[in-house]
Amino acid sequence: MLQNILTEAGFELQYKDLSYEEIDSRTRILIVSNPSKDFTRYEGGGEDSDNSAAGNIIGAEEMAETEKIGIYLGRSNGYNSMIVLVNSSTPKLPTLEEYLLNSWGLGYNAGRQIIDTSHSIGNDGSSVVGKYITKIDEETGKINENTVGYNIHKTASSIGTGSKTVFKNAVELYYNADEADQDVTIETVISTNDTAEIVYTDSEGNEIRNDAGETPLMLVSTVFDYGENNVGLYGYVMLVSSTDFASDTYLVNKYGNNNVLLGAARVMSTERVIPDLEYKTFVDEAMDIELGTATALTWMVSAILPTMIIIIGLVVFFKRRHL
Repeated sequence: MLQNILTEAGFELQYKDLSYEEIDSRTRILIVSNPSKDFTRYEGGGEDSDNSAAGNIIGAEEMAETEKIGIYLGRSNGYNSMIVLVNSSTPKLPTLEEYLLNSWGLGYNAGRQIIDTSHSIGNDGSSVVGKYITKIDEETGKINENTVGYNIHKTASSIGTGSKTVFKNAVELYYNADEADQDVTIETVISTNDTAEIVYTDSEGNEIRNDAGETPLMLVSTVFDYGENNVGLYGYVMLVSSTDFASDTYLVNKYGNNNVLLGAARVMSTERVIPDLEYKTFVDEAMDIELGTATALTWMVSAILPTMIIIIGLVVFFKRRHL
């Protein structure tokens, strides 16, 4: 379904193995989804190598994956964009993690799952419902409309309010602006509610649960510069805490996931004009209720309403008794 959504939005999709293939020069967005093995990197230093900002370049046929990505996202190419989707089962990938942190200030803590039993779809709390983050301009007191998050949110809400974004089996994300390259800015696009927990297994095999509060579910790093004729050049790297976020289960109209992805694609593909997709409501869709809301409704049905009926019954009884 992700392929269909992006194709209908005007994108051409290619599948590449960067260990031996090159990134097409026309590529606007590179998507890395559910990586299971680490990326390769160049560790040599032959006489033909060129130690540049993008990495140690020794020729295209021998270039490591991180060098290819570094060049693709670099200033010499006018900047491009990348989306990385990980989850709570994604293993430690030192090379990929080092690149994301040292260049873009982004990271994930392998094996640490985000749970929220109050704001989730289902009973186990693993399908976490996210919360859109908006930045307020300190001078005007109004929403800052110049952020990446605002533009993504604006697109996601264009079909109307109330569309939940769901992150199943999400992994804990973090960011560190001090580790990122100069001029990189980082913002949280979507976070958990303050009822979230982090669940992991310690070295002795014990399950540990810690309160997480509001923790990021989707982060984006941005770099900006001016090109020829003062044309603005933007580069983006987005880190998503759940690979299921882009799965067929949640890329349906009753969730907001597909609209968030389209919003991100619009922001990142600055040279494309992407048509709006018509939103259609499925008449027979079931309504998903967050666990916290369901608990409140249960109390209302099982306690509050019967109490009201009892009170009304007593009033009628006493009135009849005094007739």
